[in-house]
Amino acid sequence: MLVVKNSLLEEFEEFFGKGIDTSKNHLEDYWVNGHHQRHWVSNETGEKVADAYKLHKFSDREERYIHYRAKSLKEILKCEFNTLFCQKEKNFKVRFSKNSAAELGCDRAVSKSVVNGFSIDEHFEAAENIKSIYENSNYIDTFTEDKGNENVIDIKRFEKQISLSTGKNAYAYITVKNTKQGGNMLYSVELVLKKYPSPKTMGETSATSKK
Repeated sequence: MLVVKNSLLEEFEEFFGKGIDTSKNHLEDYWVNGHHQRHWVSNETGEKVADAYKLHKFSDREERYIHYRAKSLKEILKCEFNTLFCQKEKNFKVRFSKNSAAELGCDRAVSKSVVNGFSIDEHFEAAENIKSIYENSNYIDTFTEDKGNENVIDIKRFEKQISLSTGKNAYAYITVKNTKQGGNMLYSVELVLKKYPSPKTMGETSATSKK
């Protein structure tokens, strides 16, 4: 499996180390069946030491701020609830709901963007602009559901390179879930530093693409 490495600032690694010896371990990105993962990896053995997402914890103050931003996000996006967003490249329509907005602003989604090197505010900036980002995104592939959720038929992934107001460039990595009951639902967005590698290059297992 291909590993995509990011060169991150030492301060970033120290902040997210949480007990990890950053002189002996480094962060690496993995892409498995469409899932983006970050792991601390041993410099000596090349083996995974810890899941960076699972290690990361927000402070009480950060959690309160996230909940405040999440509430504001729902107000900003409420006019889009129960409407369809159309991805222009494939003319692919997804439903956006109150649950979609909740997923965009939940601690788990924000934590992924933060561990990937972005701030809480940068994550919410992308979330607030999700309609435009999705509609102008590029389709990646359709992947099998591997979380044991029988209601989910498959997972579609999209990405869009964006420029944030802070001056940072990012790739907004978007997840759409095709469910038996609700059809295609916009589910989440995650900010990542690098473009998604080609599944063919990585040898990933993906469902038959619906292009």
